[in-house]
Amino acid sequence: MKKLIAAIAIPCLTLLAMALYHQSLLSTSPEYEFEITGYDPRDLLAGRYLRFTIKYDMDTTCEQDKYIDVKMCVSPFKRMITDGNLDGCKQWINGTCYKSRVNDQLNRFYVPEDKAPVLESAMVGKRATIKVSVGQGNAVIKDLLIEGKSWKDY
Repeated sequence: MKKLIAAIAIPCLTLLAMALYHQSLLSTSPEYEFEITGYDPRDLLAGRYLRFTIKYDMDTTCEQDKYIDVKMCVSPFKRMITDGNLDGCKQWINGTCYKSRVNDQLNRFYVPEDKAPVLESAMVGKRATIKVSVGQGNAVIKDLLIEGKSWKDY
């Protein structure tokens, strides 16, 4: 019986700890806004999430044919760090780079299924950004903005 309780309790406690960590990151980390690109106007929403790429306002070139670990420094200055030297960088996003494409795990935004058609038509030809809480290496998407308005307003 004790093994059954442990088998149920450990995954539940792990999920609770992860949820609390993300909530603390959302509430205590500085917030940044990034323009997004790469969504397909013919199929903006694949399932119940929007797929995109963040347009960092910095050079994101890296070696060809080789994955490298990178850190996208966003405060107090913007730059891509490939050598692990974080001197002067207060907030950054961990990721990998391959052929000038940065994978930062911030490429999906989930939306309710009933809002999908409205958002799809609202985003066509408009500027979209995301608000992101950024800590030291970790980042969580807070909101999707279309022409400065939250997706919830559509």
